[in-house]
Amino acid sequence: MPDSKLYFLKIWWEKIVVFFTFDLAKKAEKYKTFAEKRAYEGKEMIKQGRQDLADKQKELYKYYLNKAKETLEKAIQKAMEKKKEELAKELETRVDEIKNKLKESFKIW
Repeated sequence: MPDSKLYFLKIWWEKIVVFFTFDLAKKAEKYKTFAEKRAYEGKEMIKQGRQDLADKQKELYKYYLNKAKETLEKAIQKAMEKKKEELAKELETRVDEIKNKLKESFKIW
């Protein structure tokens, strides 16, 4: 919990885990999970009357949620770009097929 002297190790560990998560969708999911943990910890600090630590957890919660949103938006953008590339390649293939068919039909005449 945030009132532990070793709590900073937990935050460091989370940063390391996120750093080594390369899949953007999975990274966003990790940020969301960490945000949920901060929300829980904040509620526990309120129960214990530690409003100062609850406020810090609230800020960490917001930070992780924003990072989750940003990362998810990047994942969506990357997926859209990949899909556009795939569609462009498919269209090029179809155009080449049509050109070849036209060439063959002109040879018949």
